[in-house]
Amino acid sequence: MNDFMAKANRTREEASAEIARAQTNPDLTVKAKGRRIAEIRTKANREIDRLGREYAAAQVSERDDVHRSIFGLTFRSGVSEAEKTAAQASYRDAIFRADALTDSQHALRMFGRGQMLGDMVLMRAVACVAYENGWDDVLRDFAASSVTVETALNELMVSEQRRTSLQIRSNAGVTFSQIAETSEERSTRMQTPSANAA
Repeated sequence: MNDFMAKANRTREEASAEIARAQTNPDLTVKAKGRRIAEIRTKANREIDRLGREYAAAQVSERDDVHRSIFGLTFRSGVSEAEKTAAQASYRDAIFRADALTDSQHALRMFGRGQMLGDMVLMRAVACVAYENGWDDVLRDFAASSVTVETALNELMVSEQRRTSLQIRSNAGVTFSQIAETSEERSTRMQTPSANAA
């Protein structure tokens, strides 16, 4: 994630340095400076905009990948299509049952039954619904069931915090904001006759 922000910051710094050189270039007229700066700024803003879109997509992708690794179905190699279909049907049924739960206490009981039976499909379905409803007590039990699950849940929480943190969103907003028009560009724009002028 930080890679996108670092690239955007580097693009901004390089563009700012180029703009400063154009502003102090004695060989350029005010009009020529305005045009040159506009070219630099437009190119940099396009790159910053592209990096911002990729950053946003990567955040969603990262969260979805971790979410899928915890609550989705995975199959070992060599599993037949019939076995996959049966597992998917079983998981759908477990999700349907877990979805009917109305509070964390009922969810904890169902999760405990899944643990007692060694039914990972049921445990995962209940944990998925618990995650959607913010039932942390169920998620704690799910995390305690496996070091792998605990690690993945921690990753998911970090990903969610990164996505929703006002500070991070604010930093990203600044990082991916557009470079503002300069006084030279405004001056050039004001001196350029309108295409509709008589």
